Amino acid sequence: MKKVIAIDFDGVLFTEAYPAVGMPIAPNINRAKNERANGAVLILWTCREGKELADAVAACKAVGLEFDYVNENAAELKEAFGTDPRKIAATEYWDDRAVCAGKICLNRTDNRKADSMEPNSKSALKPILFNTEMVRAILAGEKTCTRRIAKSGKPPFAVGDILWVRETWCLNNFGTHYRADWPDGACPYMDGDDRWHPSIHMGKDIARVFLQVKSVERKPLRDMEIADFRKEGIKPRNRPGGCTCAWAQDGCKEKPCTNRDAYERERYMIPFCELWDSTLPAASVKTLGWNANPDVWVIEFDRTERRAESL
Repeated sequence: MKKVIAIDFDGVLFTEAYPAVGMPIAPNINRAKNERANGAVLILWTCREGKELADAVAACKAVGLEFDYVNENAAELKEAFGTDPRKIAATEYWDDRAVCAGKICLNRTDNRKADSMEPNSKSALKPILFNTEMVRAILAGEKTCTRRIAKSGKPPFAVGDILWVRETWCLNNFGTHYRADWPDGACPYMDGDDRWHPSIHMGKDIARVFLQVKSVERKPLRDMEIADFRKEGIKPRNRPGGCTCAWAQDGCKEKPCTNRDAYERERYMIPFCELWDSTLPAASVKTLGWNANPDVWVIEFDRTERRAESL
């Protein structure tokens, strides 16, 4: 059975402004687009009716988001269960007033204090920097791990710590905007006097992404397999011109190949190597870059919600 997602409008796709339409919440809109692109059935699930409902549908279309159904049960579920209940049936519900069950954390539009994974009594609330590309990977659920230089024998974070992400941002009369939400950098809520501010200058009060550390381990940087690159949010890249070994011949994928695993790892390794070295000062690449193979702290995390003490 296909994934069927029922998505609320006000407070989930657009900020609360009923009966008007608020501002788009880009991370949730982009997530919905990705789900539909991957085969999910989307249902607009809202209390809006009449003109207000038409306005909501039009606003979604304007940002490139379309639905398979509007306040109507999906044919797939009606056929599967032989019913057409009053409550919209779905395999997943996105609602700003829902009690989080731990599977999905939507980008909230207010400072509502919500239940989250509680850290142990010795946990701490700490900042962590990510570039825009990696923030997008975290928001998309593709990045669940990061590596940091092991400067000493003590790791920078402990299991249970809550990390608030510093990212590139802008604050103006329309609110707080985040560079990761606008791939081309053209945020419609910024005018000529506004500019993006470096992530290092972000304050905790406007942070929106929170992570909870679930494991910390010290390893050599190059001690990575394909699964490790994927956890880092890395997308594989083909060699220019493609593979030139025997694997590239017709029908070779059905035959044993000693080069296949090495080539597949290289497709992930090269973009990670370039990304890692690009984050270092030029003078440090020789001693801390990929080829130097320094020790790093491997930090795995889960998305969580804003803790009460961070408000």
